[in-house]
This record gives sequence, C-alpha cells and structure tokens, in this order.
Amino acid sequence: MAEPIVALATPPSPAPLAIIRLDGDGCIEALMAIIPQCRRSLEARHPSAIEILWHEDGEAVPAIATTFLPPGSFTGGESVEIVVPGSPPIVRGILEQFRRQGVRPATPGEFTRRAFVGGKIDLTRAESVAALIEAEDLAAVAAARRVLEGELAHSIGEIGSRLLDLVAFLEAGLDFTEQEVEGPRGEEVASQIQGIAAAISALLDRRREGRAEPLAQRILLWGRPNAGKSTLLNALVGREAALTSGDPGTTTDPVLARVLLPPGGEVDVIDLAGNRTATDAVEKRALELSLRWLRGGEPVLYLLDSSCRQE
Repeated sequence: MAEPIVALATPPSPAPLAIIRLDGDGCIEALMAIIPQCRRSLEARHPSAIEILWHEDGEAVPAIATTFLPPGSFTGGESVEIVVPGSPPIVRGILEQFRRQGVRPATPGEFTRRAFVGGKIDLTRAESVAALIEAEDLAAVAAARRVLEGELAHSIGEIGSRLLDLVAFLEAGLDFTEQEVEGPRGEEVASQIQGIAAAISALLDRRREGRAEPLAQRILLWGRPNAGKSTLLNALVGREAALTSGDPGTTTDPVLARVLLPPGGEVDVIDLAGNRTATDAVEKRALELSLRWLRGGEPVLYLLDSSCRQE
C-alpha cells in the first residue's frame, strides 16, 4: 500500500489559485472527510465543484476537485488534484485538514519517484522533471521538455535496436561461415558502426546544447526569530522581497531572492523561518520547511541579535 501524501503543486501563494495534489491509498477518502456537504461520490477524471473545509471552526471555501483511480494517474496510484483559492491561510488550513486525516506532507520529488517506481515514467523522464523545474533559460526548458515527452528514451531505444541488429548480423555471419551464405563484409559492418556512432554523437550534442549553466550558488539565512534575516535579505536585493515585522514568526515560507554580485556574479539567498520551538501547526510546518532546506547541504549564514542574550 502507498502511504497517502499531500503537497502544494503550484508556486507558493499568495496567488489567485493554488493546486493541492494528493497521492496514495485512501487519499480520496481523506478528501471526502473534509467536504462534508458533498453527498455523492466524485466521478474519476471529472472535475467536480466542492466546498472544502479549511478552518477548524468549520469554514469552507469553493474548490474544484478531480480524482484519479489506478492506473490512470501520473503515479499510477490513487490520486487527487484540488484547485483552491491561493490565499496563504486557506492553503495552509487545507493542508492542515489533510494532516489531521493522516495524510503526511510529501518529500521533494516523491510524486515523481512514485511515478518511476510504478512504471509510469522511465528514469530519463524522472530526471527531466527536476531539470525542468531548475531550468533558467528557454533552451534548458526546451531540452527538459523534449526529454519529458520521451524524445531521449525513443532515441536511445532506436540506437539500441540498431546495435542489436548489428550483433545479430555478425553472429549470423559467424554461424554460417562454412555454408553458402555470404558473411558480413568489413566495409558494411564499419559503415553500420559509423552510423550508430554518429547517432550517439548527435544525441550527446543535443543534450549539451540544452544543458543550463550551473545554477547560482545558494546561501541560507537562518537564526532566531527577529534576528534580522528578512531585513538583511531586503537590504541585499535592494527591495522588499520579504515581509518584515516586529512580531516574531512573520516568515513562514522560505523566500528566495537573487543577489547580483560584481562583476557579473550572482547568488540566491533564501530567507528561512526562525529557529524556535513550534507552538502551533503553522509554526511546525514552517520549521519543517526550514529543516528540509538545511539538510540540503547549502551554506548557512546564522544571524544573531547582539542586543539579546543567546541561549
């Protein structure tokens, strides 16, 4: 059985709309548990208008839900996609409702991994999903899309078939050398090998053309709440990239901004939620996101407030 998971499938809110994706056994049942006004089952692969709970006091918002039954989903398992208003409190509230139903947050790349394990995509397509997400120019986007659509796998398959045909041709010539069967001529074999080598070279050239330049170095800003992380980020980029406030816990989702360095360099600075003991579901989720970034091996700039005694 696949454990039910949930994640935001669109960029972090605020936005007009957001898409929440669920996958795993029981995810449809979890959805039905937080749309109590729905008296009917939801038809698979058919968008349905629903009212979904987002607050513990029973408040609901309109949404569009689409369910997918095995094997007709991206992962091959039971799945749900929900279009909801993109307000941050509403999105966080709906995610919390699913957590209470036993649906855990998905880890990075977990949906793609499930699709690969379930045989819905091959390894090249799985890798292209990450390449598409991190693409920084149109050439990189086009290259990732071609791989995602199966061009690389198809090309590799054609080259493999040509190699197998060549091996069979050579083996047939060896098996029937003493019979009245003309064996393979050296020129013909060399021509086939050269054609296969040219196809491999062309494939590698296409891959190199679409390969993005190395991603900018990333630096994580972390520290106690109100240590000045968001203020520092805004000062580095010269604009209000992150909200600042005297109240602790203003930053809940990671905020990324690119800082230009002379002469022509650049670095991505990520402002993380403050390091403190979580007292509610929102703070717990914010801390989990920060820890996930911190486990990625990126350099960390830990900020201290000199006016406060550090524990």
